[in-house]
Amino acid sequence: TQPFPVKPEPLTQNTISRDNLYKGELEHQAYCERLVDDNNMKLGGPYMPITPNQYSISPPGPAGGINYWGPSYDPELNLFVSNTTNLFQPMRLVQRPNGTWVNSGPLAGVRRFGDPDRRLPCGPTPWGELVAVDMDSGDIAYRQTLGVSDMLPSGMQDTGRPSTGGVVLTASGLTFVGGTDDYRFRAFRTATGEQLWELRLPSSVETTPITYLGADGRQFVTVVSTGGGLTGSEVTNDEIIAFALPRN
Repeated sequence: TQPFPVKPEPLTQNTISRDNLYKGELEHQAYCERLVDDNNMKLGGPYMPITPNQYSISPPGPAGGINYWGPSYDPELNLFVSNTTNLFQPMRLVQRPNGTWVNSGPLAGVRRFGDPDRRLPCGPTPWGELVAVDMDSGDIAYRQTLGVSDMLPSGMQDTGRPSTGGVVLTASGLTFVGGTDDYRFRAFRTATGEQLWELRLPSSVETTPITYLGADGRQFVTVVSTGGGLTGSEVTNDEIIAFALPRN
């Protein structure tokens, strides 16, 4: 049996069943239930074998957890901080004529577990979080829902969103993250996870922010705003956007 660490607890969802699919907007809830039932999907947890000729979902999946970006560490606070994603992926083994097996099918490959037209995952919310781990105790210091689903009705949008770019921590105690596919760039207080600032950009940021000192001694935080990427957001822009405090 593959051993599991005692601490920290899993940073993301690592099991899924018919009972813990998305719950919220009735239209999307029904879509997710049909997706599972109509395709006879096998739902489970880590290391569940992929089934030949049947779709299976075993979180966190290749696009979930903290894949595709790096966490950051604050040595003063002794906190390990990362954005996380609950974005699962159907897998199915199909045998080729030569006898080898391949992950294949209309729902396999890069297709995510959700409604691609509305860009809504079918796993339980939050679909994205900012998570900090206390490195002294191994406990979760805080969890903060990260991202909103603008395509859902008002009052149901606080779902968190999938992300691909990581976080950057500064010595002043700030956490910057723009990797969510909701076009937002955000700043949090690293010690508590409190959101301090948010700005909607022309498109989503698919990479980790860059921070550096300019020639005038000011600190800059820069992001690439393009859209696209693994989360399926539209490619609507092609800009590098830099932020800094006023000179005075």
